[in-house]
Amino acid sequence: MFEITFLMLIVAVPLQFYLSKKYNKWLGLILPIIYFTISIFAVLSAFQFVLFPPLPSVHEVYENGVLISSESIEQTKVADNIIPFMLLTFLYYNLPTIILCVIYAVYRKKRIKSIDIEKMNIQDL
Repeated sequence: MFEITFLMLIVAVPLQFYLSKKYNKWLGLILPIIYFTISIFAVLSAFQFVLFPPLPSVHEVYENGVLISSESIEQTKVADNIIPFMLLTFLYYNLPTIILCVIYAVYRKKRIKSIDIEKMNIQDL
C-alpha cells in the first residue's frame, strides 16, 4: 500500500509543480482535491468494518474423520479500535494532500508576487 501511494506521489509532484505555475488558481487545486477525495473513500471503507464486522472463526479438530473438538475463536472487537484506525487511515492518505497543498501555496505566493511586480512595472510606465 505504501508503494502505490509513493508511486502516485512521484507522478503527482511534477504535475503539481506544473499546474501550480499556471495563471488559473483552480488548476493547482485539482490534485489536492483528488487526493482528499481518495482519503475520504479510504476512511469510509475502513468504516465498513464497524457496519459489517468479520464473523468469528471456528476451530475444529478432526481425528480419523471424526470431530474431536470444536471451539469458537472470538476475534477482537473491531469497533473498539476503529476510531484510531480511521484517524490513522485519514492521516496516511492525506500526506500527499498536504505535500501537494504546500507546493501549491508556495507557487501561488510566487505567482501573486510576480503579478504584483508586473502591475507595479505597468504603473511606473
